Amino acid sequence: MGFFDDLAGKLKQGLETVQKKGGEAATVAKLRYELFNLNRDLEGQFNKLGKAVFDGHDPVANEAIKLEISRIKGEMEKLETAIRENGEDPHAAPESTTEHPAAEHPTAPSSAPHPASGENAATGGTVIDMEKKA
Repeated sequence: MGFFDDLAGKLKQGLETVQKKGGEAATVAKLRYELFNLNRDLEGQFNKLGKAVFDGHDPVANEAIKLEISRIKGEMEKLETAIRENGEDPHAAPESTTEHPAAEHPTAPSSAPHPASGENAATGGTVIDMEKKA
C-alpha cells in the first residue's frame, strides 16, 4: 500500500501546485487588465491636455489635467510593481494560450505566394495577365 500512499501524496502535492500557479496567473491577468485600463485613461488625459493647450485654455485647467496624469502614472507604477512581485514583466506581452490562426484552419495555405509572383494561390498554377499578351 506504500506505493499508492506515495502516489496519492504526490498527486495531492501536484494539484496544490497547479492551484497555486493558477491563482497567481489569475492575479497577474487582473493586474494587467487594470494596467491596460489605466493606460487608456492616461492616453485620454494626454489627449485632453493637448486639446486644451491647442485651444489656449486656462493654465489652471491644464494643471488639473497634469495632476490627474500624475495620479494615473502613480497607480500604474504600483500595478507594475505588483506584477513584478508575481515574477512577471509588466511590459511583456502576456503568454497566449491559443495557437496561430492558420493552425485553426488546416485547409488554408500555409504560405500564400506573393501577388506579384504570378502564382494563383487557389490552384497553384500561374496567372496569365491577358492585358499584357494582347
